[in-house]
Amino acid sequence: MNKRQALRRAVEYAERLEDQVKDLQDFNKRCSADIRGYVETIQSMIAGGSPCESCEEHRLGECEHKDCEMKGGCDGWWLRTDMLQVSPEGKGDADEIEGVLPASSEG
Repeated sequence: MNKRQALRRAVEYAERLEDQVKDLQDFNKRCSADIRGYVETIQSMIAGGSPCESCEEHRLGECEHKDCEMKGGCDGWWLRTDMLQVSPEGKGDADEIEGVLPASSEG
């Protein structure tokens, strides 16, 4: 392998690594947003709220568990996908997502 080939391979490898880093950063932001959504739901439930308010099926009107609606939730509950959006540009941190409450009331 000559210098030109080695350089080309090194550039290709660096580009692949850069793409992988971006994918992992996006994954971490989405996971962080999900965790904050679950924490927000748990805090709401502790305060007497219902997990149905944060349920994707309830938002879409597709809940098949009408007997538990707006009470204690059900086993089919899953976090709304529209609650916490990570900016597609990758700007900001998941902590800065609008509408997300901090984990403690002191902040």
